Amino acid sequence: MLRASKIQQYLNTMQAKGFDDWQVLEGSGVTAADLRRDAFKLDIPQIQVIIRNMLSLTDNAALGFDMGARITPSDMGVVGQGMIAAPTFRHTIQIWSSYAPTLFGSLIQIALKEEAELWRMDITVALPAGIYYQFCLEEYLAIVAHMGERMLGNRVTYGGLEISYPAPLHQAKYQELFECPVVFDAPRTCISVVHPKLDDFIQTRDEYLFPIYQHYCKRQSSKAVHENSCAHSVYNYLLKTLGRTPDIEDMAREQLCSASTIRRRLKNEGLTFRDLRNEFRQDFAQEYLKTTTLTAKEIAYLLGYHDTKPFLRAFKQWTGMTVGEYSRSFGLG
Repeated sequence: MLRASKIQQYLNTMQAKGFDDWQVLEGSGVTAADLRRDAFKLDIPQIQVIIRNMLSLTDNAALGFDMGARITPSDMGVVGQGMIAAPTFRHTIQIWSSYAPTLFGSLIQIALKEEAELWRMDITVALPAGIYYQFCLEEYLAIVAHMGERMLGNRVTYGGLEISYPAPLHQAKYQELFECPVVFDAPRTCISVVHPKLDDFIQTRDEYLFPIYQHYCKRQSSKAVHENSCAHSVYNYLLKTLGRTPDIEDMAREQLCSASTIRRRLKNEGLTFRDLRNEFRQDFAQEYLKTTTLTAKEIAYLLGYHDTKPFLRAFKQWTGMTVGEYSRSFGLG
C-alpha cells in the first residue's frame, strides 16, 4: 500500500515535466480529491497503473532513478529527518526499516547483514517482478546513493550491487550511481558497503534532534495520527521546522496550496493551526524535560521561540506549573 502523499510527489514531478494529474491517474480509479486525504491508501493494482502511466507518458524506462534523485529528507517527513539526524548508518537503516513503510509509504523492505569486511542491505520489493518492481527498486537505489553521500559528506564506498532481474538498456546508470561491480540476474538484490562501517559516525548526525525524530516516528506510527490528514501534515511540518518559528503561510507554500485551504481542512477536523501548534509544543516540552538534559532555553529555541520568557509563560498556561516545578515533580530539579 502507498500513501497519498507519495503519489502526490509523483504528480508534482510529472507536472514539472508538463503532464496533468489526470494523465498520471487515468485508469487507476484514484482522483485528485482522494489524494487530499492523507489517510487514503492505494492498493497494488492502482500503484501499477500509475507507474505504467508515468513510464508511458515520459517514454523513460529509467524514470525511477529520476524520481528517487528528486526526493529530499523533507519529502520523507519525520522519517527522512530522522535518517539524516541519525548518528550512524545502523541507526538510519533502523529508522527506515521500522517506520518508512507506515509513515513514508515505501514498498521497500530491508534486511541488514554484517560480514567481516563489509555490510550489506538485502532488498525486497512488495511488488511482482517486472517493470513496476524495477521502477520502485531504481527509485530506492537513487535515494540510497544520494542520501548516503549527503550523510557522509563524501562518496560511500560500495563493494558491489546485485540485482535479481536481467540488465535493462540503461544498466550504465547503476554503475554511475554506485561506482562498483554490478551483477544482474543475481539470486538476490542487495547493496554491499565497504566504507563507512555501520557504526561509524556520519556527518549530518544531530545528537539533540535524532531522539526527537525517533520519538515522533514511534508516536506517529503507533498512534495513527495520519487518520486526520491535515493534522498529520501539520505535525510533520512542525517537526521539520524545529528551530524556526512555525507559520501557516510557510506551510502552505511548502504544500503548494493556500493558507485558507489548510485552515478549512483543519476546521473540518475540528482543529486549528494554533491549537495543533500549542499541543505539539506542550507535548514536546514535557517529553524532553522528562527524558533529556535539554535546558528550557534549548527547548524554547527548538520550538521557535526567540526568547525564553514567552516559552516559560506558555508552559505555565499549558500545565499550571513552572518549568522548575514540572522538573522537580519528576525528581529532576
